[in-house]
Amino acid sequence: MQTTRPSITFLNVAENWKSNPRIPIISIDQLRTLLIDLSGGEPGIVNLESTSSGMLQLGVGGPFACALFTTNEDKPHYLCAKSKIIRAVSYVEFLCGGTPTPISPEFCLSFDEAITIAEYFFKKEDRDPTFEWIGTK
Repeated sequence: MQTTRPSITFLNVAENWKSNPRIPIISIDQLRTLLIDLSGGEPGIVNLESTSSGMLQLGVGGPFACALFTTNEDKPHYLCAKSKIIRAVSYVEFLCGGTPTPISPEFCLSFDEAITIAEYFFKKEDRDPTFEWIGTK
């Protein structure tokens, strides 16, 4: 019996998200390429959405990244990945729907940490247990 892997889609929600296409993610290489392409631009949020579990929002662009995980069952609503080493000295803003969204320094990840979290989500459709996840409202 063959099992079908639930699909993951990628949506850039930094600005004009209603006109951006949902891109089905079929490989880690494709996911990595999409994130690398955005890493040199302005900080913005992208959604990785699973058909069977939650959503991982990644902030990418500039020297920092961030990761927020949510499901309909999560209370608090969002869980933020805490950086293993705090590098930011102040809040970093990532655009979400055209609105700057401030992220606390403790949640400002390196790009490599964000890639690790994204790859885990692609494989397991859950948050990476090697990171501490802190609830936010």
